[in-house]
Amino acid sequence: FLDHDAKAEIDGRWHCGNIVGCGRYPKEKILKAGDEIWLGTFKQARDVNWWKMLKREIPEHLLDGSKGKAGFYESSQKGYVVYFSSGVVLRIITYEQGYERFESGWAKRCVLDEEPPDERIFVAAINHCSYMSLVETPYRGMTYTFTRIRSSTDAGVRFYHCCQYDS
Repeated sequence: FLDHDAKAEIDGRWHCGNIVGCGRYPKEKILKAGDEIWLGTFKQARDVNWWKMLKREIPEHLLDGSKGKAGFYESSQKGYVVYFSSGVVLRIITYEQGYERFESGWAKRCVLDEEPPDERIFVAAINHCSYMSLVETPYRGMTYTFTRIRSSTDAGVRFYHCCQYDS
């Protein structure tokens, strides 16, 4: 968690540069005004889980209420967007929108929730962001992403493994 006390009083001395249990968070990864986060997921997951959870869990003081409806913009044609008071924007992009949608700009961070069914989405996402996270449950076994990531010779790639039983 970057900030596990979302109701903490913001008085200028507060700093959210810690990940509980992981030490200091790299300053270059802390988002600033104008930065975008892309969340790639399935349409059903967006509608059933993500959108409802974001609306329920994000504290009002972190949202830019002047945009969308109290910081949330929802349009079947133009997408689902969360506007934060810091100037950071979260866009939810569904896999059903296709790989081209992941090539239509640049994001500071992209998080793919589960492995995209189309490998071109993975390639487009990784080439259009500064930092990417892939969160997956191998329902279909070890597929293309495992091979692509595990075979990487990039010295900057670090592997972490965890499961539901890790603390």
